[in-house]
Amino acid sequence: MNRRSVGITVAVITIVSLPIAASRVYQALKTARLVTLLEKNSRLALKQLEQEDELEALRTATQTAQELKFTTSSQQQYPTVKPIASLNQILAALHLQNPLQYNIN
Repeated sequence: MNRRSVGITVAVITIVSLPIAASRVYQALKTARLVTLLEKNSRLALKQLEQEDELEALRTATQTAQELKFTTSSQQQYPTVKPIASLNQILAALHLQNPLQYNIN
């Protein structure tokens, strides 16, 4: 095999590989943006809980967890579990508050 054949082979492999690599980079970027948005919204939900806006915190956490569910296929692992953890934390906090309210009344 001469140099020219090797050069052409390398060029063909590179040209064929570029769309595959670009697709993977695009998918990784898309996933990173999704994770950033979901984690931001999860932090917002916890902040709303701290500010005693329980209903809004629950709504935000629920929407964020649903978005995670609907944007991740059943064959993939979740790219982040922060929305689920935030929702669980809010539900636990609300569960702890409700028995106290019933005992006071």
